Amino acid sequence: MADDWKVGDLALCVRACPFGNDATRPGHAYSVTQIRINGVNWDGTRSTGLRFQGVARWGYSDSRRFVKVTPPEADEFDRETIELLNRAPAKEPAR
Repeated sequence: MADDWKVGDLALCVRACPFGNDATRPGHAYSVTQIRINGVNWDGTRSTGLRFQGVARWGYSDSRRFVKVTPPEADEFDRETIELLNRAPAKEPAR
């Protein structure tokens, strides 16, 4: 439910902000960086507020507008690929 969010979760935006003051857009996925449990919304109700990596805004986004994206468990091929992608890029020799 609303309180099961963790930092690092992927959140898929499914509904636009009714006031248009949120930088998140429907159809885009965002990485959660901060969570505020039981925040008070504009209408006085309580829910979880989320902040996202790379999204600059002054407040928290209402978690009711997002669904958690849970990718399948990584297999050995996925782990090897991720390990290769996370390595430092090779330096080009100076010419």
